[in-house]
Parts: sequence; C-alpha cells; structure tokens
Amino acid sequence: MKDVNTSCNMVKQGYQKGECETRLKDNSKKPACQATLKFENGQYYRVISAMHLSRPEDYFSIYQSGCNHNCLKCHSWEFSKHFNGRWYSTDEIAEECKYYESKEI
Repeated sequence: MKDVNTSCNMVKQGYQKGECETRLKDNSKKPACQATLKFENGQYYRVISAMHLSRPEDYFSIYQSGCNHNCLKCHSWEFSKHFNGRWYSTDEIAEECKYYESKEI
C-alpha cells in the first residue's frame, strides 16, 4: 500500500492528511478516494446522493458523497462527508446527463 503522504494528490496540493475523511454507514471513516470511488470491470463508480435539473437556472446538478475538501460552514455536509447515495458508473452518470440535456427548457 502506498504511503498517503507521498501518493495522495490532496496532500500534494497542501491539504492536511484526513481532511477528506468520509463517514461510512458503519460509522468508520475512510479517505474519500477509498470510501466513495471504486474501479470495477473497467469502469469507475461514484456514490451519488442526487442528480437533478435546477430551475430556473437550467443547470444539471450532481451531488456526490466523498468531498475532498473541508470547507467551513459547508451546506452539503449531510452527503459530502457521509456516505449517502448509491453507486453509479461513469456510463450511468453520462446517461443521466444525456437525459437531462434532452429535456425541454
């Protein structure tokens, strides 16, 4: 296993080790890249809490668990720092984007 201090992109960018910790359903914690990102059968998967078209602004929002920042007064802590949602493959996310892109504005 790689040492997080030498292989972690967040640490390389100046963030403190552990700022990206995500609480799992069993109440344990793991770094976001281990808790809410996986690679299986040649495809990446992410834990997505919600996806929807925002109105009246007309933009598509994807809310994923496993934020790798530690912002003060975060408005999304209930899903960003906690495993909340279901696994979506990159293909499934692309299909959702395609569906919402086709919706009449």
